[in-house]
Amino acid sequence: MQLIRWIRARENDLDLAESMFRKSFKWREENDLEDILTWEPPEILKRLSPYDLNTDKDGFPVVIVSAGRVDLKRILQAGYMKEFIRYNIQTWERAMEKMKGRLTPDGVPMTQYVCVLDMEGLSMKYVASIKVIELIKTAIQNFESNYPEILGKCYVINVSRAFQILFGIAKPLMSGRTIQKIEIMTTEEKWKPVLLGVIDANQLPECYGGTASSNLHSLIGYSMKEKSDTFVENLVQNLTNAVF
Repeated sequence: MQLIRWIRARENDLDLAESMFRKSFKWREENDLEDILTWEPPEILKRLSPYDLNTDKDGFPVVIVSAGRVDLKRILQAGYMKEFIRYNIQTWERAMEKMKGRLTPDGVPMTQYVCVLDMEGLSMKYVASIKVIELIKTAIQNFESNYPEILGKCYVINVSRAFQILFGIAKPLMSGRTIQKIEIMTTEEKWKPVLLGVIDANQLPECYGGTASSNLHSLIGYSMKEKSDTFVENLVQNLTNAVF
């Protein structure tokens, strides 16, 4: 069933699907992904870029990320660009691993996951950083080229002007199929009922109206207030010192 994703991504052109699959297989070898699920990410990434991997009402994996609060500039300054890219890849692989052996409500094997991206806190400094933009482009290109059609739906919430600019940069790198699966919402009044409609409360973090405990609370308070800049800066400094 996983092969169907490649065929769909190339609009049922078997030759193009085969070429895409072969290139991706080579990419996996070059990036040593055989043991990606057991790879232990640096502590700084787990603390500054946490995510939750839960389940929606239909049993599909749900990846929840407070993307707007992830300070990519600090991660890059600490020298963790390659590790952050690998961390992203591991997230997608974990979502795929969670699909194994599961059936959709229609009784067919699961091949897709759901994503929630919270853009609250996204700063215009992201748009002004060439290195951050390059990192985001690399992540999108890796996803589109090597994980075709694993995204079932992506809910982007708390969007701002900064996100609109960033999305304008990222959009040309995305396939039409991916773009169609993205639903963008601004305020809590709009996204909260939507999320609770597709994700049970016990699978949704408290900060989004659910009851689940969450890895995201290292970045977000239950009231959706950001941690202070001093806290984040001290955390980066302490973790960087511990590594070096």
